[in-house]
Amino acid sequence: TASLETRASAAVVVAAFFEALRFRDDDDDDVKDDKDSTKKGAVLAASPRLLKELVSCLAEAALPVRKAGVSALEAYAKTFSAEEQVQHLEFLKVTIASTASDARFHTRRRHQQQQEGEDSLPLMPGLALEDANGLAALLPAYLHALLKGDAETRELAADGIADLVELSTAPALKKHAVKVAGPLIRVVGDRFPSSVKAAVLGALASLLKIAALSVKAFVPQLQATFQKHLKDPNATPAVRTKALLGLSYLVPLSPRLDALVADLAATLENDADDPDFQLTLLAAIATIADNLAPGKTINDAARDQATDAARAFAFADDDKLAKKASALVAKLDSLAD
Repeated sequence: TASLETRASAAVVVAAFFEALRFRDDDDDDVKDDKDSTKKGAVLAASPRLLKELVSCLAEAALPVRKAGVSALEAYAKTFSAEEQVQHLEFLKVTIASTASDARFHTRRRHQQQQEGEDSLPLMPGLALEDANGLAALLPAYLHALLKGDAETRELAADGIADLVELSTAPALKKHAVKVAGPLIRVVGDRFPSSVKAAVLGALASLLKIAALSVKAFVPQLQATFQKHLKDPNATPAVRTKALLGLSYLVPLSPRLDALVADLAATLENDADDPDFQLTLLAAIATIADNLAPGKTINDAARDQATDAARAFAFADDDKLAKKASALVAKLDSLAD
C-alpha cells in the first residue's frame, strides 16, 4: 500500500495532467484537429482508473491526501464537460458506494482503537468536511444527467445524488443544497416512470434528512410534492415509501400541516377504495402526528376529521388496516389531551 505522502503526490500529478490537457485544449481551439479530439477522448475513456483512486482519497483521514484528491477531481470536472462525464457516472456511483463500504469497515476498526475523547471523522471526510470537499466537483455531472438524460440515466443520477448527500453533512451541503433541490423538484413533477420518481423522492428525503435548514425555502413545494404522490391511487409501493420518508423529515419544518391532514383525511374518506392506498393515507397522517416539532400540534378541526376517517377503518376485515387505523385514532386522541 502506497504511503500517504505518495498518494497525495500522485493525486497532485493527476491534477496537473488534467489541467495541462484542458489548457492545451483551450489554446488549440482555433487549430484543433481530429487527433486532438482523439487524444482527449482516449484520456476520458481511461479516466475510471484515475477516478477510482481519486475517490478513495476522499475517505482518507489525512488532510493533504483529501486536498490533493479534491483538487484532481476539480481538474477532471473542468477538463471534461458535464455531458462528457455522464458516460462514467454509473462507474463513479459504484466507486463511491464501494469506497464508503470500505471506509465503514475501517471506521469500525478505528473506533475500536480510538482513545477516549478523540474526535471521530465522518465516513468520507472529503464529502462531509469543509476543509477539502469534493461535492462541487462531483455534483454538476449528476445534475446534468438528472435534467438531460433518459429515464434510466435520470434514475441513476437521483440515486447518486442521494448517496452523496447521505455521505455529507449540513455544513458541507449548505452551498449546494438549493442547487440540488430545485432540479429534483422539477424532475419529479414531470411525467417519468415510477422508478425515476421513487429515486428522486428518495434524494429529496435525503436532502431533508441531512440539510433541512438549507432547503427550508422549498418547504411549500416539497410538501406539495409529497402530498401529490401520497394521494395518487396509482403510485407504486416504492414511490409511496419514499414520499412517506420525505414527509417524515419535512413535518418539523412545515407551518401548514393542518390543511395537509384535512386533505389526506378527505381523500381517505371519499376517494380511497384500495386497501394499500388506504394504508398509505393512514400512514401519512400518522407520520405527521409522530413527527410534529416540539410545541406544535394539529388543530381541532383537522384532527377531528382525521380521527373520524381513521375510526371508520378500525374494525375493517383487513387486520393490518384495522390495526393501523386503531393506532392512528389513539395517537390523534393523545394530541387532544
